[in-house]
Amino acid sequence: MEKCTICHEEMDDMSEERKIYQLPECKHSFHLECVITWWRSPRDYHDSRRYGECPLCRGQQKKNIPWSTRKGRVSYFRRLARKKNVHPLLLKTVKKLREEEKKWLALKKERNAFSKREDVKKIIHERRRIRDEVYRQLKRVEKIEWEVSSFDPFSALLIN
Repeated sequence: MEKCTICHEEMDDMSEERKIYQLPECKHSFHLECVITWWRSPRDYHDSRRYGECPLCRGQQKKNIPWSTRKGRVSYFRRLARKKNVHPLLLKTVKKLREEEKKWLALKKERNAFSKREDVKKIIHERRRIRDEVYRQLKRVEKIEWEVSSFDPFSALLIN
């Protein structure tokens, strides 16, 4: 019987508790939880080549997946969740992500529709105008502060 090289426990194909995942590129097998933990664990953040490598042979998995980014990891686990022998926790989490994304998209759509109303457009326009004027005034103040700060303190004390 084969052992998981991450946790060093026996891997049983029939086990319902611990699913086995085989990396498609190098064909090494691990417990799904173990390989997920391996990819989540911190390593050298400055060496992006170290992310997504096989724990056994250190072979890169997919060259186009940026393992150092959250989006790359999410993309990978979304694809993994489509398989039939996926861990229930991963499946549940990906479903939850999809639901939250749907809510987010609906809220974005609502916000965009709200922003297109004429009364709201006027308010947004006025807010931008005031914001720009505040910024210009701040720059005038900073310019004069630079002038004041550039005075020589000794010559400023001279009295005529």
